[in-house]
Amino acid sequence: MENSNALIETLSWQLASAIVKRHPEKCYLFIGHPGGGQYDVLWIKQRPRGEGQILLNRNGTIQIHGRFQGSGDADFGHKDWQEYILSDHKEFVRHIEEQAGLPKVKVSPKMIERILCYQTFSHLMTHYCKKNVRVTIRNGYYDSSGMTGSSRNDDVLKFKFSTKLLQRRDDDLFDQPYYRFWIFYLINDDASWQPIFCIEEASSQIKFLDETPAASLMEEYNLLNRNFSNFLDEIIARLDLQIRKHTN
Repeated sequence: MENSNALIETLSWQLASAIVKRHPEKCYLFIGHPGGGQYDVLWIKQRPRGEGQILLNRNGTIQIHGRFQGSGDADFGHKDWQEYILSDHKEFVRHIEEQAGLPKVKVSPKMIERILCYQTFSHLMTHYCKKNVRVTIRNGYYDSSGMTGSSRNDDVLKFKFSTKLLQRRDDDLFDQPYYRFWIFYLINDDASWQPIFCIEEASSQIKFLDETPAASLMEEYNLLNRNFSNFLDEIIARLDLQIRKHTN
């Protein structure tokens, strides 16, 4: 992964996590590959049903493909990533909300499991991008309109989550439980991907590949008095140990 691609992936998580944090009950988040499979989109879709869609294409532009509420089309166009970089982050988020028909938010809702996972991903991507450590985050379900089609990411099975956690839930995106799973990968010097940990977003359960018991991110966050900075320091310390293990 080139540095520019790593930066854009990091920016996509910063933007997506900020939007979904402000509207947790209105948004799904997943990775899709539309355009015949050529695009890499961190995708915000209206929850549980609806036309609202915000596409953060890491191989292209930022777009709105439908409003979450209200009539008419979004007057947003296609924003490239350089425009976001040069903008004020908070103003850019508010502009997306307005154009996508998302309500104004004065105070973000209380942190829930899914949002804690996304916020963790955003900060981990930022941390390792600054350190020039190549990492990426991928869904437990590979969603593509390309020739290979869509399929389960079998790396999820390596983490041996409980059978119950893998079962379908009524609120699963497209009735597919594997969208709830996210895998954090280290990108090796030979460009291969080494899975390091996996998270199930609804429960915030996290498992590392060394088969340690599953832990709850939310429980750890609460034990640290919901201090996100201290929580993140704990996660990074554990993750650094795992990364060193796989790079030595």
